[in-house]
This record gives sequence, C-alpha cells and structure tokens, in this order.
Amino acid sequence: MPMRLFRNFKSDAIVACASIGAMVYYSGTVIWPTMAGTLFTTSIAEVGWLSCAVGGGLLFGQILAGIGIRSLPKMKWQMTVSLPIISTPSLITDPPANQHIRPPYRSPA
Repeated sequence: MPMRLFRNFKSDAIVACASIGAMVYYSGTVIWPTMAGTLFTTSIAEVGWLSCAVGGGLLFGQILAGIGIRSLPKMKWQMTVSLPIISTPSLITDPPANQHIRPPYRSPA
C-alpha cells in the first residue's frame, strides 16, 4: 500500500470510521443471527425476528441521524447533548459488573 495514502488525515479518519461501522454491521447481521439460532431457539421464524431487531435498529438509527442532521445542523451540539441523555439511563439501571462473581477460594489454614 503506498504511504502517500496515509498523508491525508481526513481520508484516514473516514476510512477508520467506515471500518468500525463495517465491524458493527457485520457482527449484527451475520454473527448475531447465528448466535440467536444456536443459543435461544430453533424456530426459523423466531430467529428471523431476532435478526430483524439488530438490522432494524441500525436502520432506524440511521434514519433518525439523517433527520437530526438535516433539521439540527450543529453536529457537535447534537453529540454533546445526546450522549448524556442516552447514557444516563443505561448507567443508572445497569447492575455492578461484579455482582454475580464468586469471591476467590481460600484454602483453610
């Protein structure tokens, strides 16, 4: 790969964002249906509905982002305001990470 391609920072940022987006899309549309069929149910219809949840969520998010960019053009402010609004309920309702971890075994001395 020619090194001159890495000199343009904006182009590199776009490629990095597209790569991360492709990773999320691939895992959601290929790996998740396989996991749903293996772990949760053997019904083809249920696997289809579980698979649609991920792809539909991604599509719905893209539609909302497009509407948001068109109607509220200041992207920096959108991200600054939406991050606390989205993350606060998640942080409040999540249990601690070590809630179900057993303490290490200690042999009697």
